[in-house]
Amino acid sequence: MKKRFISGLAAAVLALSGGGVVADTGFAGLFGGTDIRASAFSGWCVSGDCDVIFDEDGTVTVRKNGTKGAMDNNTVTWGDYKKYIKKLVIEEDITVIADDGFRFCSNLNTIIVKAKTPPKFPYYYSNGNFYGCSSNLKIYVPLESIRAYKGASGWNKYAFQIEAIPDTVSTTPTVSSIAYNEKYHQFRINWSAVDGAQNYGVAVYLAGKWKVQKQDIPASTTSFTSPKLKAGQTYRMVVCAKVNGKWDISNIEKRAFNVTIQ
Repeated sequence: MKKRFISGLAAAVLALSGGGVVADTGFAGLFGGTDIRASAFSGWCVSGDCDVIFDEDGTVTVRKNGTKGAMDNNTVTWGDYKKYIKKLVIEEDITVIADDGFRFCSNLNTIIVKAKTPPKFPYYYSNGNFYGCSSNLKIYVPLESIRAYKGASGWNKYAFQIEAIPDTVSTTPTVSSIAYNEKYHQFRINWSAVDGAQNYGVAVYLAGKWKVQKQDIPASTTSFTSPKLKAGQTYRMVVCAKVNGKWDISNIEKRAFNVTIQ
């Protein structure tokens, strides 16, 4: 019965194996190496409640420094430098974004917001709170918060430009349950769907190597049922997803699980 379980494995084998700090004196050529948090952004952060940090590559990082976590533009003095901003990183502790803080940043094409709850805009602009930014602007937010951002005031204007922060997109199926059939000595594995998956594959560890049992499971199917096997046998297995043409085989040993036939 064991031969029946591994038949066809030689057809294809997955390559399974065990296997910022942002500078606060950036834009030195523009600011002469001074601390621009205190100069160019003077009055913009409420009583020093947040730090706004430039990096020489055009990245602006906004992070909380105190208790309020809000940004204010009562006296925006850095408008002349907006054209140098290419990337904006808003840390997770920021809750409010200045009314006019990043409008007309003509080269701003990437915004990463780490807050799970969309920061609020005190004022809503009908033409967009990021109006005048690059036409290729992309906004990246936590995966679990995409729906919240797309529906939030000020953010909903950019619903079609909002995506998950790349590092938060999981390409690893999570096994949710394993059901056993004692009569026919079979098992059924169920796992969570992976966003963007093209196919799923199931591999088994045999003779010291990971070998594919099935690699053409459709993206719409999140389960695998074994053939009839011999009761008492234990198999070490793993479920993988193919995303963007590549199989995610990271941390195989940690993701593997055992199945004992009943």
